[in-house]
Amino acid sequence: MPKHKIPFKRILAIFLTVFGIGGTYVTIFGFWMPRITVQPGSALDPQNASSMNFNITNQGYLTLYDVAVGCRPRNVEWRLADTGAPVREIITMDNVFDQIAPMKSATFQCQLLGITNDLDVDFMVYYRPAFYPFSQQESFRFTSHVSTDGQVHWFPRPDADTRVFEGPDGPEPLPSSSPR
Repeated sequence: MPKHKIPFKRILAIFLTVFGIGGTYVTIFGFWMPRITVQPGSALDPQNASSMNFNITNQGYLTLYDVAVGCRPRNVEWRLADTGAPVREIITMDNVFDQIAPMKSATFQCQLLGITNDLDVDFMVYYRPAFYPFSQQESFRFTSHVSTDGQVHWFPRPDADTRVFEGPDGPEPLPSSSPR
């Protein structure tokens, strides 16, 4: 029986077609993916952290629906009033928006920021992009710092920051590495 050989040109054409379809899918998916940002806005009282407004901006090309923004303080320990047991996580969804159109912003405040002016806070954003059946979640971390004139300033902070792992006695020492 004769063996059938597949010509090199045909293999190349199949490969380029599959590669082109995959590249097109990745390009379209990347173009239409939602892109949101959270930035500090204006403060009604620059010496009070709870008066700070934050802006959430939809920088993508799809409308975001059912947008809920909550805050979770990281350096505050909550305890139950009746038992005194620590509460591990608290996120208040104080701000809910029906939709945020492409290239538009919404303003929100976190009600838990009145505790202290020196905070480390995660803003949790839950949303559903248009034409997508499932909700998505993103986290944005900010720290506040009180300057010498008493004004509160907010700074974005990456989650990979090594100060995240500081304990009550200061940062834990890094493991020593031996030279190779």
